[in-house]
Amino acid sequence: MKLFENDWLAINHLLLKMYSQKENHLLENDAMQNLKYLIPYDKATFWRRNYNAGSLLCEPESIHFPMEDLKSRRITLESELPQVWVHFYEKCIVLRDSDFKDELTPSGSLYYLDLLTKHNIKFALTISLCHDNMPIGVLTLFREKDGVDFSDKEIYIAEQLAEHIACYCYNIYEIEKLKETDASSVNLPDIIAKYQLSAREVEVLQCLLEGKNASTICETLCITESTQKKHLSNIYKKMHIKNRTELFKILFS
Repeated sequence: MKLFENDWLAINHLLLKMYSQKENHLLENDAMQNLKYLIPYDKATFWRRNYNAGSLLCEPESIHFPMEDLKSRRITLESELPQVWVHFYEKCIVLRDSDFKDELTPSGSLYYLDLLTKHNIKFALTISLCHDNMPIGVLTLFREKDGVDFSDKEIYIAEQLAEHIACYCYNIYEIEKLKETDASSVNLPDIIAKYQLSAREVEVLQCLLEGKNASTICETLCITESTQKKHLSNIYKKMHIKNRTELFKILFS
């Protein structure tokens, strides 16, 4: 995808704005308002991963959505939000809602009825944010029914910005500090006993809880990448899961 000089200048201006400011919330940052020049949107939400409790999602932040509407029911990863919006990937992923229509129902139908339909929303672009292999949260941009769907070019621009936004969120929400609370909330002895994890598998699991990425795990445990992958595969197999998202769901349930 080719971007013009004006596009790159706008991206550079947005990043400069973002890194030169220190806000408490992503959507309070002027840079996110400037994002509208690159990817026009009518409304936006940001769901941050919860590192202080068992649920995987915090209460949302929003632009132009009444907070009482967003908080109208307790929403968690397993319940009413479409999975395409809230799946915690191990890297930044940009998803256009219309490309995943089959995945939005029935699990997402209540959310559409209660929020999107009520607010005249038709199109959504979701940016799943991850930094240093740690899930940060989900930023979703919305367009109303009288607009047009998000274009391939806008998806490409979002992909260029995603890791920067994730890094920014990592810093302003002080994820490094919260990871310690996150890890301490897990009842590791029960997990070890229930799934019969080996001593080495427990060490790998502890590294994951500390937010270490694959290369850091290998360095910490003095093992090769293939050995690290083997231990992780064994953990998944014993716990009857397929990825790190499902692992977090078990650990913090």
